[in-house]
Amino acid sequence: MHKSCRNSSMILITGHKGLIGGALYRKLDAVGFDRGDKLADQKYDIIIHTAANCSIRQIIANPDLAKENIDLTYRVFELARKHKSKMIVFSSGRVSHESWNPYTVDKRFMENMAQAYRDCYGLDIIVIRPETVWGDSNNHERAVIKWMEAAVKNEHLYIYGPRNKELPPIYIDDFSKRVLYIIGHFNKYKNKTISISGQIRKAVDIARAIIKQYKSKSKIVFKKAEITQPQKCYPSDFTLEVPFEESLKIYATT
Repeated sequence: MHKSCRNSSMILITGHKGLIGGALYRKLDAVGFDRGDKLADQKYDIIIHTAANCSIRQIIANPDLAKENIDLTYRVFELARKHKSKMIVFSSGRVSHESWNPYTVDKRFMENMAQAYRDCYGLDIIVIRPETVWGDSNNHERAVIKWMEAAVKNEHLYIYGPRNKELPPIYIDDFSKRVLYIIGHFNKYKNKTISISGQIRKAVDIARAIIKQYKSKSKIVFKKAEITQPQKCYPSDFTLEVPFEESLKIYATT
């Protein structure tokens, strides 16, 4: 779908039906691309690449999904090289951890491609590493939304890891505001890698907040940590200070 661009720039957003891509697509005048669409060979001033298979559990079970990510990333970078487009590409906060699986490999590939296309072809690229972004999406494997759905049904909330497991959840509205700021100040942030997250919290406290918000009878159940999943968090470049409980209340009452 094409929209007119207020700033006369042509913008492409890949993954415009996903959580992050969708939030940006609703705010920007852009062309959207998602699965099943043809990636048109045309000039875009800015390419925002969010499209990816992003369920780590599913990708570990089926590494072909990681290869799909890599193949699409290559095509998007080549489109940008051909037309000298600026790029904002979305990696993952998981690459800052010493955990390796097919998903983190395809995100590291993306970051390596960004460096290569800067050095070899002079492209201006911003790499953004999101961490625990939550909100309405088609991916019901995201922990925060999964816990909310369980709480509404008074079902168990499962935490895969120890009692001190950490997460830095950030609501999609808060996350997208920060990304739009970065896009609007592209020259300031070009050729940088930027991590964005919320406050670091114990997973159990996040789960308790959800149970309290929904007045749920759910119980929290701890299970063995999933393979290669980090249990601790690192500070990010942009840590949004909005408390999780505040974002949760806004989400639950709108």
